[in-house]
Amino acid sequence: MLNVAHRSDGHLDLGVRSLPVVNGTAVLVVDDDETMRKLIALRLRLLGHEVEIASSVPAAIETLEARAIGAVVSDYSMPEATGLELLAYVTRRRLPIPFVLMTGYLSTELEGLALGGGAAIAFDKGDLLDALPDLFSFRGPPLRAAASQ
Repeated sequence: MLNVAHRSDGHLDLGVRSLPVVNGTAVLVVDDDETMRKLIALRLRLLGHEVEIASSVPAAIETLEARAIGAVVSDYSMPEATGLELLAYVTRRRLPIPFVLMTGYLSTELEGLALGGGAAIAFDKGDLLDALPDLFSFRGPPLRAAASQ
């Protein structure tokens, strides 16, 4: 399991470095729980990230196909398909983006499946909210600027 500790400045020490998100891309938040989805999206927007939201894996796949996505934060347990199935899609498509899996209860087995499947990190939902300020870092020029050069 992830060993999360609080630093002296009040932020969390994730035991991993910040996950890179390309400037000009959005973080895709996927959760069938509307309240949690909106809470995570709001927190990310307040931190300066562009955000897209999806309430299911099929909706997330549509967004991944239509928009420049720099990272995915996905719930594990959803009605139509799981976050691990979305992770498998991202891996099959070879999308070079960090994938964060979240769940109401993170077991050692689920964490192993997530990390083994290519996720950058897995969180209990409560820990994720605290970790968001340090979870992602911007890198590179915006995609539009890079494309016009």
